[in-house]
Amino acid sequence: MGANAGLGVCNENENNFAEAGEAYEKASELTDLDNFKAKYALYAALCFEKSNNKEKAIKLFKSVLGIGPMSEFAGSAKSGLVRLGTIID
Repeated sequence: MGANAGLGVCNENENNFAEAGEAYEKASELTDLDNFKAKYALYAALCFEKSNNKEKAIKLFKSVLGIGPMSEFAGSAKSGLVRLGTIID
């Protein structure tokens, strides 16, 4: 998880948002802790949004809400969905 999160940060700093999104998504998949799972899914969604991959970003924003609808990351996920024109259930 940590190595993939680190790769995500490096790619994001280099403006390689699609690669950063992939690394963050993998980091999210590699942990069993919901807080980290939601955090890295949110980071992945934000990167995919920046890389204009709207479908992937929406999927990940929704997964953040599925992991923890009341988590500290839920508000950011809802904001992302609104930015992308998605109706929030």
